[in-house]
Amino acid sequence: MAPWRNEGERVYINPARPARPGDHVVVELKPERDGEPGAAWLKKLVARAPDGSLVLSQYNPATARIKIPAPR
Repeated sequence: MAPWRNEGERVYINPARPARPGDHVVVELKPERDGEPGAAWLKKLVARAPDGSLVLSQYNPATARIKIPAPR
């Protein structure tokens, strides 16, 4: 997440505060198999699409936008 955060720095999450575009968010995906945890990502929220999907970005490496469908 550099340059936003350095390795080893803590990130605090407020589950009561709705995320807005521009916020850094933790996204937990549904598990691929029952009984296993889903993947979790710390990314920057770019937008919420009308269909409920999330559009995310990351810093390092800088990549194209990541779109996660709402059902995941």
